[in-house]
Amino acid sequence: MTAVEMIDAAQQGRLDVLVSSGGNYLEVLPDPAYVGEALERVPTRVHMDIVLSSQMLVDPADTVVLLPAATRYEMPGGVTETTTERRVIFSPEIPGPRIGEARPEWEVFVDLAKRVRPELVDKIHFDSTAATRVVPLPDHDVPEDRFLVTTRRGKQFNSMVHELRDALTGAIREAVMVGEEDAARLGIGNGSRWCSATPSASSTDVP
Repeated sequence: MTAVEMIDAAQQGRLDVLVSSGGNYLEVLPDPAYVGEALERVPTRVHMDIVLSSQMLVDPADTVVLLPAATRYEMPGGVTETTTERRVIFSPEIPGPRIGEARPEWEVFVDLAKRVRPELVDKIHFDSTAATRVVPLPDHDVPEDRFLVTTRRGKQFNSMVHELRDALTGAIREAVMVGEEDAARLGIGNGSRWCSATPSASSTDVP
């Protein structure tokens, strides 16, 4: 289920357990009163995060468990992360004090998966974060006159305020950044408007 579907299921009494890692349904989804009421109806809620959030404080139907998570900087072996601009980068472990009870989220989910699907234990075991990164990258065959857009800018991120104009670049929300060489090749300039004449073009196709 999607986040919205899970909240609807909780509201209807169809959700027995909700495990929430990071995020905050109460602050991100529309209609906080509806979301709060839905969370109150879940018999068992588990919240795992590096900070306290308002959704953790919603009264439980029965049980609420709060688990401290390790930050990305505390994870042995380092991890990859997705930046606000949707770039995947490596974040190395930084030495320093640790909270003993805090665990990396990926370890918790692996343990949970092993308990839910014990017949798949041999397929979901990882010795380190490096072992989780051996998945081969997909081969995207993008036509010459198309781009695969996988980026976004700030002010459009989770529970941040959604601004109409990017305070950093001054660009409006609908703007698409195009490299100088590509723009010259395609004959487009700063402020150019574009709409696709190809019916099959999707929102991720930008000539």
